[in-house]
Amino acid sequence: MSIEAIKRFIESNREAVSTFNKKKAAESFNGLNIFEMVSDIYHRENMHSDVLQVLLAPSANHGENDKYLKLFMEFISKKSSYKIELTQWGTNIIVSREEGRRDITILENNKAVIIENKINDAGDTTNQIPTYYYQLKSRKIEVVAIVYLTLNQGKEPDRTTWELENESDKLDIENKLICIRAFDGTSSDLISGWLTPCIKVTTDSNNIAVLVQYKAILQKLTKELLDMDFMDSFAKQLEQEHNFNTAVAIKENIDKLPDYIGLKFKNYFAYEEKYNPFKGARMYNGIPYFENFEVAGYCFNSDVIFSLDTCVVDFSVRNKEICYTKETPKKILELIDMLSEFRWNNKSGRYEHIINENIIKSEKMAIVFVEEFLNKLRAKKEVIKSELSKI
Repeated sequence: MSIEAIKRFIESNREAVSTFNKKKAAESFNGLNIFEMVSDIYHRENMHSDVLQVLLAPSANHGENDKYLKLFMEFISKKSSYKIELTQWGTNIIVSREEGRRDITILENNKAVIIENKINDAGDTTNQIPTYYYQLKSRKIEVVAIVYLTLNQGKEPDRTTWELENESDKLDIENKLICIRAFDGTSSDLISGWLTPCIKVTTDSNNIAVLVQYKAILQKLTKELLDMDFMDSFAKQLEQEHNFNTAVAIKENIDKLPDYIGLKFKNYFAYEEKYNPFKGARMYNGIPYFENFEVAGYCFNSDVIFSLDTCVVDFSVRNKEICYTKETPKKILELIDMLSEFRWNNKSGRYEHIINENIIKSEKMAIVFVEEFLNKLRAKKEVIKSELSKI
């Protein structure tokens, strides 16, 4: 497999990988979430419609009155060519579920907003949006907005099945149609445009917790969908045999990177005995290590473990009778003023310095760090010998 073929394959997927990484970095679903804990229904459309209906309804038991509804109307008004003035709606606003099979309807006398929830990525039923539009129009209710809420960034209403009574109605629907993404990392998605402002104006801690956790669920679902979208695109790329063979070659070489970087790292420090004050730089099972820093009757080793996204530089005492104890390596790190650069790992019995970077970057960072570490050990060897003799 030539390097040129690998370059071409990487270049052809550069934009998709960039988008994937940006969205992955923005995803912030961590820890426990009550929506996920109670069951798996957070994947389903009805759960999201239920949550949205409760939040939007002024009479719901969240106790915030029309605060969330006003913020929602302000949000969709910014995305609409039609000005939505909630102050003109009056106070008798009803937010209903599944009336006429509409997911959510916000209604007050002769005005309405329809919310069609496609968070579960379901397809449209035949003539779906015009049907909902005519349901309300036949009751002399003006539809001021039709919100089409999705996770999929490319999903749009299916206009191929629309049956409209006249061209004027078609134009009216198109003017009132607002496509909103639950989360796409922009200021105009549902999270940034509505949920985050709701959190900011809420003082009740229980309401804040619900809003924050619902926000996290939307981010989680979007990430899962993004993963699928990326893999769908990636699989299509692999349908071309030369691309598949190139991808396999890349994977095989990526898998070999830790061993290669480890050997390269060992050779760097073995050259001209840069490993001093250790007795040597060696390899064991693909891991470079410095062996036998002998001082005051103690013997210390340092392993440098490379993985694709992390590098761990450890430091430990290896005398059989006190192997992997904390006291002596801690004393040395204090004496060379590097204790803050390491953390004690109870499980391994070693002090560890962790570099959280990809393996290409971490190799360079590890070299700089280890060179400083070795320089300080050499400079303070006599002081270390004196102090360890007292233990």
